[in-house]
Amino acid sequence: WRVNYNMTIPPGERRIIMHFGLMDGAVGTAQTSLGTVRRVEGNALTNLTAADQRDIVNFFAYADLDQDGLSDADETLNGTDPANPDSDGDGTLDGADT
Repeated sequence: WRVNYNMTIPPGERRIIMHFGLMDGAVGTAQTSLGTVRRVEGNALTNLTAADQRDIVNFFAYADLDQDGLSDADETLNGTDPANPDSDGDGTLDGADT
């Protein structure tokens, strides 16, 4: 497997790329395991600060009900609606607005 990431990181900022390795001989079992990893929750993420969570670019492990690229928790902090992907109605997803 080879995965390439192309991104621009502004000076003074950072991005986090999370990686999980799964090994299984059967595709179906591996896909089931992947579904479990995608639902990482609870104590598994307690050592990540809110800033760490925002800087993850390839693994969205935090609930995003409206699929706008902003976690529900961040939407609550930002005053946007976690159930509306375009809270201000400007035609741009909330995740791109912030």
